[in-house]
Amino acid sequence: MLPDAALPTSGIHHDIHEPTYHADPNSISSTDAKTLIYKGPDAYQAKKLEERTYNPAFSIGSVVHALVLGVGEYEVLFFENWRTKKSKEARDEALAADRSPILYHDFQMAEAMRDSVFAHPAAAQLLSSGAPEVSMWATDPGTGVLMRGRADWLSDRNVDLKTSGRSVDPESFMHTVWDYGYAFQAAWYEHILALNGLEVSTAWIAVSKREPHETGVYVPDEGIMAQSRRDVGRALALYAYCTEHDMWPSLSEAWEIPGVGHPRRADDLRYVESVTPV
Repeated sequence: MLPDAALPTSGIHHDIHEPTYHADPNSISSTDAKTLIYKGPDAYQAKKLEERTYNPAFSIGSVVHALVLGVGEYEVLFFENWRTKKSKEARDEALAADRSPILYHDFQMAEAMRDSVFAHPAAAQLLSSGAPEVSMWATDPGTGVLMRGRADWLSDRNVDLKTSGRSVDPESFMHTVWDYGYAFQAAWYEHILALNGLEVSTAWIAVSKREPHETGVYVPDEGIMAQSRRDVGRALALYAYCTEHDMWPSLSEAWEIPGVGHPRRADDLRYVESVTPV
């Protein structure tokens, strides 16, 4: 495992500790880039300064990822909720040890979600070969920006496991893709992979937290990917400009920067309507 000081600046890596990956100060992730281009450079800067607070939904998602992908530390805690002092202390101890804390009744749900994923033929096939939690870095040649990404599962596809509080039927997942910028993330990862010599497309495995925890497997159509690639290009240009000039304007001001322009989110909804199963 690489120490923090030895983080790479290029390549595909299977031995990077997740907290180390997220703490990399030298590169920008797709999550940060989405904030930058869709909410504004000022929002990106404000987010960097925010103190992260615990969200139980993130732990459930992390545990589902651990159960499905076979990597990741978690700790099942036998409390009714997180409202008592003892439960909060146990939760905080787990977090300090880089383990995702999860209540027992939520863990039962996570197990049911795992079972649903592997009962889905297309999902099981996607996960039958490949590697989990693959970190990647590359420098965008047009802007000089160092990009990073962490694929849930990498084989001949970039497989992205998504947990959702909604249904995962095509209509509902269409809105989830749009709301959370999943296609932007897919375009970001595909760009890093291409810069490392891998032409890999994306598939989403989506599993619902709602009973009966249905699973859907989807691929984005070319329309939304084309738009997302343009938005990735805008985000890289904007980040390069803001970094060079140490200026972090509002979103409306950022649209006036040459080479950036307005990310056309309205187009996404039309394109996402044709998200298709694998």
